[in-house]
Amino acid sequence: MDSGIYAAATGLTESLRAQEVTANNLANVNTPGYKRRLALFHPFHKVLAEQVGQGTEIGGVVVDFSPGPLHHTGNNLDLAIGSDGFFVLGGESGYLYTRKGNFTLRGDGTIVDTVGRPLLADGGGELRVPPETREIRVTPNGEVYADETAIGRIWVVRFEGTPPLVSAAYTAFALAEEAPAPVTATRPEIVQGAIEGSNTNAVEELVAMVAILRSFQASQRVVKTIDESLEQTATAAQQSAT
Repeated sequence: MDSGIYAAATGLTESLRAQEVTANNLANVNTPGYKRRLALFHPFHKVLAEQVGQGTEIGGVVVDFSPGPLHHTGNNLDLAIGSDGFFVLGGESGYLYTRKGNFTLRGDGTIVDTVGRPLLADGGGELRVPPETREIRVTPNGEVYADETAIGRIWVVRFEGTPPLVSAAYTAFALAEEAPAPVTATRPEIVQGAIEGSNTNAVEELVAMVAILRSFQASQRVVKTIDESLEQTATAAQQSAT
């Protein structure tokens, strides 16, 4: 295959991958606690030095863990974290971490997220609200009260530097392999009656989508131009032979 066509073709495929990332961000612009993804292309100087003739390649997809805006709802089980921590959920294969704080009660009174994963207390236990409770109160430090009875403290953890987390289902994250364990946040600054929104900016994502489209179209033009050039060369060679 002509190296020019190959390079342009990789531009087409990688543009599609980048568009999928951007489209997913746009689809979750209103999802509480969602963290946008960024497709990172290899720097141009690296491509020239190491991949001459190999075309474009996405170096990876990373998560932007910057906080989203706070939306006040007044719901007692809507919780937001004012610090850089994460709620801890009980997952089927271990602990999960999330900033999505719109919780609810399971039939047995356990506080769970929207897909039924329990919100954990310090030490890993579940938080269970007794029946007939009239009011649930959560302090900034994470203590949960059912009326006047303390039922536990919400487990909030934090990481040093960029969180070593990988995406799991429903806006949750799992700890990456061989990553150091997080530490319990001493001052989580929990805000009751509010949720953290998505940190996706719809305008920025639309601008990115337009830029990706232009890149895709440019690669298409390159493929078409090279194809036409090869066709003309082949026609000329055939005419010369006859």
